[in-house]
Amino acid sequence: MGQYRIELGMVLSGSALAQHDPVTAAAHVRQALAEGAPDRHPNETWPLLVLAARISDQLPDLAESAEMLPCTSPVSSAHRAVYTATMFAEVGDWRAAVDAWRVIPQPYEQAHALFGCAAAELRSGDRAAARTALRSAARLTAELGTTPLAERIRDTADRAGLALDTPPDRAGVTPKSDTYGLTPRELEVLRLVADGSSNRQLAAQLFISTNTVGVHVSRILAKLGVATRTEAAAFARRHHLITDPGR
Repeated sequence: MGQYRIELGMVLSGSALAQHDPVTAAAHVRQALAEGAPDRHPNETWPLLVLAARISDQLPDLAESAEMLPCTSPVSSAHRAVYTATMFAEVGDWRAAVDAWRVIPQPYEQAHALFGCAAAELRSGDRAAARTALRSAARLTAELGTTPLAERIRDTADRAGLALDTPPDRAGVTPKSDTYGLTPRELEVLRLVADGSSNRQLAAQLFISTNTVGVHVSRILAKLGVATRTEAAAFARRHHLITDPGR
């Protein structure tokens, strides 16, 4: 029953965090650790501690619990690596976590670790390393079809001005198509972006949500290999992806 108590605590605390309620999440973690005999179920407990590390300010005894918990498999060792990286937010710890999941392998957990590593690389100022980690994470989530994580990766890359897709070669090599991989819908969005429309205006004109507009814009920037909407508009005109009014 201890194993199921820990797993239930993981579900309940995760649900509370999704509702932005760290106090309730911490209460579920404490109850699971108290009732679940964690030392007898380390493989189930380490993922719970990884989640708990996100709210460590609510759990003053968390470090002590982690120190006493053994690692009995490569999976629990990988979870411990993520726990350490989450607690201390050091680039080296996140790289170790990525390596730990890469050798098992578990691609979804590896994508999560790559995402955390990218954030740490950005904080340290290493944009090239962050871009590499985000690209690897994006490739894994595309293969797995994990849309929520993929959207977080795209959003982070967009806010950091990092292109996830390989940009077209602008030195004279002919691209795969004259639309640079843009779909008809993305070309329509690009035309309105070039006209100066905001996301809210785009959503109204295309009868879609502002979140969907944001996804389209992020993908357009990535496919064109540019960082801003202004650069995207200039690229589109230079490569005849849109036609200026009056021409």
